[in-house]
Amino acid sequence: MTKQQRPSLEALATSQRDGVTTPQRSNVTTLPSAAAARPTPSHTSLYVSKPVLREIKKLALDYDRKPHDLYIEALDLLLRKYGRPSVAELSA
Repeated sequence: MTKQQRPSLEALATSQRDGVTTPQRSNVTTLPSAAAARPTPSHTSLYVSKPVLREIKKLALDYDRKPHDLYIEALDLLLRKYGRPSVAELSA
């Protein structure tokens, strides 16, 4: 089937196949997804020397946490020091 022989999406939306009618888009109810309710995380890079990174990994291991958890804790402390809302408050 060549491109010119293919039916348009609009034609497919109202076509009948085997006695089943495909509803128009206006008749379809769209439910909100769980992902839409969550804020989209942004990413950033942090460059530190290898000894600093090694110490953060050791701390995370010592306290059974992930290095990311320690970074978030550090950001919370920084925000608190300057009288700003916490990471949790800003992420809500």
